[in-house]
Amino acid sequence: MSLMNASHIIQELDPNFAGTHVFDNMPHKATVSKSCNLVADAIDSFRSDMLSQARGSTFHGLGLETDESVPFGNKWMGYRFQITLFHIPLIRPLHQWEDAKYNKALPVDVHSVLADICHAPTKDGRGLVAILEKQLRGFGCNFADVLSGSTDGGGENTGKEGMHAHFETLGQGYVRRRGLEHISWRVCDAGIAAAGRL
Repeated sequence: MSLMNASHIIQELDPNFAGTHVFDNMPHKATVSKSCNLVADAIDSFRSDMLSQARGSTFHGLGLETDESVPFGNKWMGYRFQITLFHIPLIRPLHQWEDAKYNKALPVDVHSVLADICHAPTKDGRGLVAILEKQLRGFGCNFADVLSGSTDGGGENTGKEGMHAHFETLGQGYVRRRGLEHISWRVCDAGIAAAGRL
């Protein structure tokens, strides 16, 4: 990701943030290559601060989608990546709902964010929960902030020690969701099995 992309992201998150002018004076290749390693952490820190300030006013929780994937290519052999998307709705205060601009639009700004991709050394609920804790921490969030989760039907998600069971025990009104793309696979599997030999 380039520093210019970071500048655009920061402007989207907070149009009033004046610090993006620092990117205008960093055109040299050496400066950019040294700074790129810090951009991801800086954006996470910025987002964490934004959510911290929004707690109790516009931020009331988040949803997530997660799945693991075995990467393609020999250099990644032995790895299994846990890929998680966070969907963070920021709900405007009630007194703003009557504004004219919300006549046709919901008073909600949803930010969809890709979390840090982590290696998943195990395929069980405890391992997944540990990874999700790391991914949430990157945004200054914790388990109590998660109000819904979309996954496939694997044991690490739906088992008695799976991710859904973990969030449900917290008593925050957590809602399980099933990833629609996985339902189509399972329907196809069931149909082929039921068809037998045609």
